[in-house]
Amino acid sequence: MIQRIRTVFAKHGRHIATGALVFGFIFDFFTLTRIDQVYENVVFVTHLLIVSVGIMVFHILDQKEIRGRVSQYGHTLAPTIVQFSFGALFSGVSIFYLRSATISVNIIFVAILFGLLIGNEFLREKYTRFIFQIAMLYFVLFSYLSLATPLLIGSIGVWIFLLSGLLSLVIIGIFVFVFSKINRRRFQQAKRPVFLVIGGIFVSMNILYFANIIPPIPLSLRHIDPYQSVVRSGNGYLARAEDVWWNPFDTVRILEGQPVYVFSSIFSPTRIDARVYHRWQYFDSKIGRWISTGRIGYEITGGRDEGFRGYTLKNNVFPGRWRVDVETERGQLIGRETFRIEYVDVLPELVNKEL
Repeated sequence: MIQRIRTVFAKHGRHIATGALVFGFIFDFFTLTRIDQVYENVVFVTHLLIVSVGIMVFHILDQKEIRGRVSQYGHTLAPTIVQFSFGALFSGVSIFYLRSATISVNIIFVAILFGLLIGNEFLREKYTRFIFQIAMLYFVLFSYLSLATPLLIGSIGVWIFLLSGLLSLVIIGIFVFVFSKINRRRFQQAKRPVFLVIGGIFVSMNILYFANIIPPIPLSLRHIDPYQSVVRSGNGYLARAEDVWWNPFDTVRILEGQPVYVFSSIFSPTRIDARVYHRWQYFDSKIGRWISTGRIGYEITGGRDEGFRGYTLKNNVFPGRWRVDVETERGQLIGRETFRIEYVDVLPELVNKEL
């Protein structure tokens, strides 16, 4: 039976890896729902521990004085186990970052994550190389701590991200120190490249963050739409909009002089309250760019599955292309809604929508 299994994997290994990747990503997408829940963090921490121990075991068995069947099996299994856990980590990180991403702005970082997720399935031989192991471990560690640190502190912002980076350096430093004790020869050979790789990833992550290429984790946009009116109604909101089954350009038809409302729902984890902003902009076709006409902020409270609900309105609007960017206090883009405003002589029939 073992021989048959080996034969199947030898013949169809790549297809099996691809199927496992797709199944694993779909499974994680539906099971990893909120980063502030215990299950999600247990999954991340468990796989980080498996990766760390797996790397250590592989390099313990890699030493000349250790030989025999145990060493042979360990040498074969350790990279496979490490690869599997890296796949789970990349999948989980990709899902949570994707939920916070605006593709048009964060496409570079999202592409990096998915590149690592897909490449992980076809780079088994790389998992025997210490430099590669360290690079992957530190990248996913930094990415996870960027998600988890705000939960521990109960806040988001520049200093929280910098703290997550500092924690990642401390943890990876402890790992490297322990490794240097269990395989001194390998560490001495790779010492300089290891520090260069860790430093390079640390600097790159900070550049991506301050360039707003990294999504504004752990916030994510659940819903955003323009309406003719929005009012508070009991524990929710009541919006009025046209009763149309298809509105591809999100056209808002109003009488001249009427305001336009934009309603948004933003998820924030439990214990994290933040201030967000709606930046209203119109497209100036003469100069070919978007012009900001105001930035309106309000406080959100974390913990609600469907997100914290709120709206802003804009007076003195005029026909043309408009958009509203939902931003953090330092200008990170949480989400965006683009729509068109048209003046009409007679207001179209509107229906109530509970939000």
